[in-house]
Amino acid sequence: MSDDTILYVELKTGFDNNGPAWIGRGRFSRTGGTLYFLGRVLKKAQSAAGNFLDAASGEAYWVSGVKQNEQNRLFGNQPVAVDAAVLVGYLQFIGRKTLPKAHYRVVEVLPTSTAYNHLQENQTL
Repeated sequence: MSDDTILYVELKTGFDNNGPAWIGRGRFSRTGGTLYFLGRVLKKAQSAAGNFLDAASGEAYWVSGVKQNEQNRLFGNQPVAVDAAVLVGYLQFIGRKTLPKAHYRVVEVLPTSTAYNHLQENQTL
């Protein structure tokens, strides 16, 4: 497994370009083909809507690194949820002391269990 990375993740399925979005820690598999984020297992894919698909639901997500200019969400106007665990590091990265409340909300996110998800993905049927 690779190290945790601060990522921008936006749900595309059913929301067009205005779906829920998060900034938080994700962990990529060694090959980079699987991302563990928000308790989900996302598989790298090239779909019309996103670049990762939820392995369980098939929902499309857009995943990218966070941008220093805060232009993570290209369209839409919903606030982006920022994991409280990455808040200090994210604020330092973007050069702010606080987040604008109109664009962000701070949330508590439980860490994703990569070990559990790995077992689920590789169980014998």
